[in-house]
Amino acid sequence: INGITGRMVYEFAGSVCEGYTTTFRFVMRLETDDASRLSDQQTTTYEDGAGKVFQFVNKMYLDNMLDREVKGVARLEDGETLVELSKPDRRSETLEPTQFPVQHMKEVLAKAEAGGGFYQTSLYDSSEDADRVMMTSVTIGKAKPIGKSDAERSAAAPLENQTYWPVSIAYFDPNEERGEALPDYEISFLLHESGVTRSLEMNYDEFSIRGQL
Repeated sequence: INGITGRMVYEFAGSVCEGYTTTFRFVMRLETDDASRLSDQQTTTYEDGAGKVFQFVNKMYLDNMLDREVKGVARLEDGETLVELSKPDRRSETLEPTQFPVQHMKEVLAKAEAGGGFYQTSLYDSSEDADRVMMTSVTIGKAKPIGKSDAERSAAAPLENQTYWPVSIAYFDPNEERGEALPDYEISFLLHESGVTRSLEMNYDEFSIRGQL
């Protein structure tokens, strides 16, 4: 990979009473020695307010052609995560108990407000084939205000009265041996008390992607 450019867009709405919907789109152009490819990831999810039900539709387009679609619903029941997939084929998975993305972010915010530090937890977000729970290691730094030299100061103007925390999260495949296992990928970002994130970096070992608000 010689270069990557693109745009990532989130729309997040809802409440504890209504549940939470997220619409996500990530369009990237990847330049390599041999070709230029356009990838377009589109995700729509719903998570109920109690964090017990998670519905998802994930689509990946390559050069404007649908490459894959994963659709299903996951539920936390009786100490297990039960996953029912309808696409790409109908099948069921029974996974270890975990939490879904909104609850995971709420946990990060609660830990940040309590002083930050390091902790480990787990997450089911329907990524890849929607058939595994990821283990996550989270590191949260000290709260800071937006500084005058902040590169995103103008774009982050609506957040200027909020403090933020530097956060990094490493994602591990639970099927890998523990101990010396390296994460599948890592992300770092600045997290505001409202839940808005910015100054994003995604590290996939062989390459990394940086994004600004």
